Amino acid sequence: MKGATSIFVLCVVVLAGPVAAQGIVGDVLSGSLIKPEPGVYAWYELHDKTTGKKFFVRQAIVGKETVERKDGYWLETEIIPEEGFPAIYKMLITGPASDPRNVHKIFVKEGADPPVAVPVEASDESGESKTKETRKSVGKEKIATPMGEITAERIIITRESDGRTTGESPVEIWVNDNVRPMGIVKVVSESGEMILQRHGKGGPESESAMDRVTPKTTTSASGDVEVRVEGGAVLSPPGEDNQ
Repeated sequence: MKGATSIFVLCVVVLAGPVAAQGIVGDVLSGSLIKPEPGVYAWYELHDKTTGKKFFVRQAIVGKETVERKDGYWLETEIIPEEGFPAIYKMLITGPASDPRNVHKIFVKEGADPPVAVPVEASDESGESKTKETRKSVGKEKIATPMGEITAERIIITRESDGRTTGESPVEIWVNDNVRPMGIVKVVSESGEMILQRHGKGGPESESAMDRVTPKTTTSASGDVEVRVEGGAVLSPPGEDNQ
């Protein structure tokens, strides 16, 4: 394995600790930004089929920066367990993160630890992964979410390596371009399932959490998870109406 030469592999390695359902997260990070602009965010609920644990995932575009005359966007992914501290991953990208040439900077913050820069190495000579994806659209479906039903295109992804199937079960993704930053409504794979809870633009949920003071994860009386920031806002992943 070539470590950071593939951002997909890197994300799998980095997320292996806090999230056992790293396959889903890898599929999410390998996608494209939809009409990117700073301030858009989306919350998801993620279920890990391996451990039975539940996580909440926040994705947001928290900034913009020019990279080699291209528009680069800071995509931040925050993963919050039901118990314990969040883990935050911030990447400066100019395209789908599945291509290492589009990834220019990576920062990781786990729990109360300060953010750490992760080296991004160059891709191999071909600049292409030996693993190829085939995406097939099978039409549109209505997906039930806490925000109501959302019509989304269902896409089935299969992977091949060196011209042969990898043996992995297909990944199914439901997408809608109105759900930014990545258009994802639902993801289902053999490792778990992730579904949209809400999305929007602006406010504390659209801001970077990298400089957040040590967070404390608590469970409210209603069963909703809140990430409390000392001296700051309260982020409420699921079950709240602050869209």
